[in-house]
Amino acid sequence: MTKNQRSIMPGIILILIGAYLLLNQLDVINIYWSDVYPVVILVIGLSLVILSIRKQNHGAIFWGTIFTLIGVMFGLRNFGIMPYYYMDELWPAFLLIIGFAFVMLFVVNPRDWGVLIPGGILLFLGMIFLFRNLELYWARDILVTYWPLVLILIGGLIIWDSFQKKSKQELENK
Repeated sequence: MTKNQRSIMPGIILILIGAYLLLNQLDVINIYWSDVYPVVILVIGLSLVILSIRKQNHGAIFWGTIFTLIGVMFGLRNFGIMPYYYMDELWPAFLLIIGFAFVMLFVVNPRDWGVLIPGGILLFLGMIFLFRNLELYWARDILVTYWPLVLILIGGLIIWDSFQKKSKQELENK
């Protein structure tokens, strides 16, 4: 994108917003803010994810994932696909979203194992509290009983990664 193209983009955005607001004021179209804001959040998130992939900017994937999932969550809720839960019931979903964003940091940079720790903790707590708030006690009980399987899986992945590195070193030495 050239400098001229970047400088006209804010103008185009303001024209589109102004046209939308004018048409809404004149009752030509009836699109309400509750219909628009999830799409805006989703577009911001997807833009950050695409930027992260194209520019190899791994930090943008974190915020892109958060905005994308929040946009999806509110879109599903506002368009009636997901039942309407109030924030006092739905707040654990934000723990899940942030936990998933940490996992996405690991996906784009597999050498950074440290991000799996806060990601796993937030995902675990988010599921426990969400299952409790939505009265899915059976699912919470399964999660509480079998959570050590996650440790076993992570340990297995670490061992597998160690053997992969050892095999590569042996091939390089030959």
